[in-house]
Amino acid sequence: MPIELTQNLSAGIKTPYAGIVESLNAEGNGNDNSVDDGFSLYLPSSGVIKTLDLHLRSGKVPEYVDAGGTLRWQDPSLRQRGSGAGVASRDYFVSKLASAELEPVWVLAGEKNVYAGNDVGVSMGGFGGSLYHTTAFAMEAGVLKSFGTKTEFHAPNAEQLDKLKAR
Repeated sequence: MPIELTQNLSAGIKTPYAGIVESLNAEGNGNDNSVDDGFSLYLPSSGVIKTLDLHLRSGKVPEYVDAGGTLRWQDPSLRQRGSGAGVASRDYFVSKLASAELEPVWVLAGEKNVYAGNDVGVSMGGFGGSLYHTTAFAMEAGVLKSFGTKTEFHAPNAEQLDKLKAR
């Protein structure tokens, strides 16, 4: 399904597409020595703050609320162990985007590589190739649907494959 991208300047998004999450990362024992333990925090992007009409609840916790004070965005890792994520109220998110004539699209991508490994800090040079994958999702009648997946394999050259097999 073709996707036509157009700018929506009134929503505060100056590109035809924009990320919705910004991340803040701090590492313990880093250069600034301001934290003991590392952490990541996921915040709404400036375009999402404007489009969803979000405001910080207070200066104590990065929780974002709507005009009525209802919590609409948070990172659950602030309260419980686990991976961080920007979590938004689904129905509120989708309805506000629709009001701004925007549509949510999720793109998940990754890669897998095969290497021979190392031997006492020295690369063995073997390589078995790389597999890249990307899948795009969008909402259709209120249900998340896949546009499909693109997969690319980047094969090793003969010398890399020989070194891999020698391991």
